Amino acid sequence: MTRLRSERGFTLPELLVTMAIAMIVSLATFTLIEVVMKRSGEVGVRVETTATARTAMDQITRQLRSQVCVKTNTSSDARSLVAASPTSLSVYTDFTNEALVNGALPAPDRRQIAWAGNVFTESLTKGTRNKTTNVVDYGSAAPSVVRPFLQNVAATEFAGGDKTKPIFFRYYKFPEPVNGASTVPPNTTASVEIAANANRALTEAELLSVARISVSFTVLPRKGGPATAATTLKNDVYVRTADPNAQIPKPTCLTY
Repeated sequence: MTRLRSERGFTLPELLVTMAIAMIVSLATFTLIEVVMKRSGEVGVRVETTATARTAMDQITRQLRSQVCVKTNTSSDARSLVAASPTSLSVYTDFTNEALVNGALPAPDRRQIAWAGNVFTESLTKGTRNKTTNVVDYGSAAPSVVRPFLQNVAATEFAGGDKTKPIFFRYYKFPEPVNGASTVPPNTTASVEIAANANRALTEAELLSVARISVSFTVLPRKGGPATAATTLKNDVYVRTADPNAQIPKPTCLTY
């Protein structure tokens, strides 16, 4: 076979077509890798914010469901909710094993959850129980434990739409009997919001009427993360002293 009749190798048009196809396939592959890597990072951030938000909500819910009635030397009535506002609340919680301490049951802890500067902080104060009167004294000392347990947290609701008045906690009570009735209708729920959009702390009388606490917040992604990775959670917790089956289901501490 002579040199002119040989068909081995590529002609110039074939080479150009092959190179063009290879470039197209390479660019498509690199674009796919870039998109996948970017989406993988976004998914990772979303998973992180979701896990963080759920853990924090579980902690808050656990504490609110562990409320116990406590009578102190500074309160006229036994109660489980100490103080409450749209950005913080304080409750008495008991996670002890009930082993006697100096002949008395361990005193419940006073726990505060407060939001400031996009951070949720938990403060814990220990008390001392008087075994004779069963009254607990928390003194005036600073909390024994203060720890931030959730960062990059923002509000989902605001009082009157004012961004400077965030709402993380809403408080509800059972409606009062109407039309001269001595009881509320059956299957009544705690649907009356206390101090709605008032952006203030609850009064003593309002604290004693709280039957349901609504918690809501948004966990933002770390700096540089996409805004779409934010996670919003909401949960409702009933106060343990509120009996929805009672004729007048007002929260009542029966311990004292």
